[in-house]
Amino acid sequence: MSEDDFKSLLKSAFIKGIQLNVSIRDQEMDWIAAGKDASADFQKQYLSAAK
Repeated sequence: MSEDDFKSLLKSAFIKGIQLNVSIRDQEMDWIAAGKDASADFQKQYLSAAK
């Protein structure tokens, strides 16, 4: 893998990470606005599925 390929791959992963962060934050804000327990809903959505 060339240095340029590595930089491109790293940039792509970084962008995907930012997009995921924004998506999760938006979802948490929706839960809060709806009066839900954001911590419990986060755990159900993201941590329970990993088991």
